[in-house]
Amino acid sequence: IVQVSVDAALECKDKERAAIISVISILFRKGKLTSDDIGLPFADIIEFIDSFVVDSPRAMEYLGDMAAEFFHIKALDVAWLCGQAKKLEEFSGHLIPDVIENCAKSLVKAYSVDEAKTLFGAANSALIGLLGAEKWNEIAGKTGLN
Repeated sequence: IVQVSVDAALECKDKERAAIISVISILFRKGKLTSDDIGLPFADIIEFIDSFVVDSPRAMEYLGDMAAEFFHIKALDVAWLCGQAKKLEEFSGHLIPDVIENCAKSLVKAYSVDEAKTLFGAANSALIGLLGAEKWNEIAGKTGLN
């Protein structure tokens, strides 16, 4: 159910996307879904984001919106995101900063700068390892996280 839902969330209208994200969130919070239930299909979205961006120019933003909710409910975390984004290095490494930045922007927009600082701060080492200190500091500056 999650695989079909996250795939659909990249291609549907904004209200439908919000509903899909909300249903996944509710199911997780009620104990009907596990972190793996969400993480495994969401990892596929991250790994193949280059294909989704071709079909939907706002796919990166939508990925960020889903990630923000999944971070907020503690189904996934930023260190996990870094591990998944690392898989892009071989063929789509240029997209890694966009993935991280869109997730940070969406978390700030949906919840707060403070929550984003806490969640991204907990993964500071992973972020620096993935992006390098200079690039991470640039993204942190653009998103208000430094």
